[in-house]
Parts: sequence; C-alpha cells; structure tokens
Amino acid sequence: MNKPKFYLIFHCNLAFSSIDEDQLNEVIAKSYFPLLQIIKSTNTKTGIEFSGYTLEKLSKLAPLFIDELKILSKSGLVEVIASGYQQIIGPIVPYKVNVKNQELGLKVYENFLGIKPRVAFLNEQVFSKSMVDIYKEFYDAICMEWNNPYSINAHYWQESYGFAPAIAKGIKTQIPIIWTNSILFQQFQRTATSQNTLENYLSM
Repeated sequence: MNKPKFYLIFHCNLAFSSIDEDQLNEVIAKSYFPLLQIIKSTNTKTGIEFSGYTLEKLSKLAPLFIDELKILSKSGLVEVIASGYQQIIGPIVPYKVNVKNQELGLKVYENFLGIKPRVAFLNEQVFSKSMVDIYKEFYDAICMEWNNPYSINAHYWQESYGFAPAIAKGIKTQIPIIWTNSILFQQFQRTATSQNTLENYLSM
C-alpha cells in the first residue's frame, strides 16, 4: 500500500498588520525559531515562504535565524518559497510595480541566503491571468489556494482536481500550480492555538 504524500509550506510575514513592531522579537522567538527546530528534529522537508522584507527584518532582529535558515536551505531540508519584496495584491497595482517587487525580492534572497527560489507563493492568494505572465518571468511554479476557485467552478470541477497537477493559463504564458488548502490552513492555526483538537484536525 502506497503511503500518502503531502507537502508543508509555512507562511512567514513580519509585516502582518495586527503585529506591533515591539512584538516582532516575541513572534520570532515563539514561532520562527521553533519551526526550524521542529524541521531539524523531525528531519521533515518543508517549504517556508518569506517576503524579502521579512528576511531583512530577520537579519536585523535575529541574524542567527538567517544563519540557521541558510544551513537548512543548502542541505535541502528547507525550500524557501518566494513572494517578492512585499506581499502586495498584484492585480490591483501596475505591471511595472509587480515586476519590480519580484526583482527586489529575488535580490534579497540572493543577498541573505545565496539562492534563487524556483517557486512563488501567490500574494494574498489573489489570482488573475495577468499575474501568470509576471510570475512566469521569474519562477517555475506558483502556490495557489484551491478552495475559492473550486467553489466558483464546483458545477464542473471535481474535488479530486485539488490533488492533481494543474496549469494556470495567463495571457501569453502558463505556469504549473501547487494547490494549497485554506480550510486545512485555518484549522491548523486553530489547532496550534488550542481552539481545535489534534484529533479533529487529523480527521479532516
């Protein structure tokens, strides 16, 4: 019997609007460092998404985190997922702003980690055909939330499509999609904050 296959992608954002600047050190200590420790102790290959801005903040507030992340990245245990310099909502800003956002982000990944990520996390999970062409300029694939597209197309999409390879078509190009699941993500958050039980989460 084949074992089920899955992947983990954690979203890290120190520009989160509900987190005050004076709380960042606490967030890093209680969330970011423990994440790396779990990855190392369980030897679990994991994707972690950072904006360029978040990496810059980490380099100032917790340079040891950058050192650890670099080691894990080079070992192949962590794959850094890109999201540009800032997590802007791409479809509502001009083309040149989107391109510059990705260019600046890639410079930060290179400067701090010595890498060029191959996969990008769709900012705020907002999709448009025009964004496909922009991401295709820089990456091999994008991570995109499954649940909302499925709810809109449920009359002819099957639920099994969420576990199958998919291609997003842009205006001129196309790019592979790695589906993410917002329901599982939200329930994971609730489990981590004791608003849900581990048994309920694993039964989903």
